[in-house]
Amino acid sequence: MSNSLTHSEVLGFVQVLLPVMTTIAGVLWAVFAFLRNQQAAQKAEEIQQQRDNTTRLLEARKPFLSLQLERYCETAKVIGQIVTLTPELDSERDNWLQAEKRFWQLFYTELSLVEDKTVKKAMEKFGYGLDQYNRARRIIDPEERTSAIKKTEKELAPLSYGVATALKTSITNSWSLPPSDESQQPPTEETRVLIAPGGRPWIRAASSL
Repeated sequence: MSNSLTHSEVLGFVQVLLPVMTTIAGVLWAVFAFLRNQQAAQKAEEIQQQRDNTTRLLEARKPFLSLQLERYCETAKVIGQIVTLTPELDSERDNWLQAEKRFWQLFYTELSLVEDKTVKKAMEKFGYGLDQYNRARRIIDPEERTSAIKKTEKELAPLSYGVATALKTSITNSWSLPPSDESQQPPTEETRVLIAPGGRPWIRAASSL
């Protein structure tokens, strides 16, 4: 008796096996589709959870962010007045002196509550430039005084722009997540000490976010 299968036997075998294979393929595809949908659903859930966490965190930080924005806007306004007003003019002297006074108030205390390291460094540089400007204004010799004032005025302009840029960067970072960013970390106290040659010592506690 021959061991080889006849054509009719092979065809019969295929006819019996085909429905089984089709069923198995259908089951495998269903499992694959189910797993893929589950993975997509899990990913969507994770994204939504991340968004919810972001919303909750921003809501929790809203009082701080509002205070920070308020102080930053005031700082930008005060510095703008300092670099655009001329204390040598009688009509502008009082407003300039008032702006300078407010700058040092923000510098020493109020800005420390909300500023980050970028703003802190920019404020230090501007404060040093402002101190140099005031020293120039106190020079007795008229010619030397005028020359020193012009020099320090030119130096203050880019320093004011540096503060404005730092404020903008800080605001962007404060409203950006994830909170693992350095700007989102809880404040830590550090002491600022900066002494201008022949000028005032600048010492204050500054928070870095």
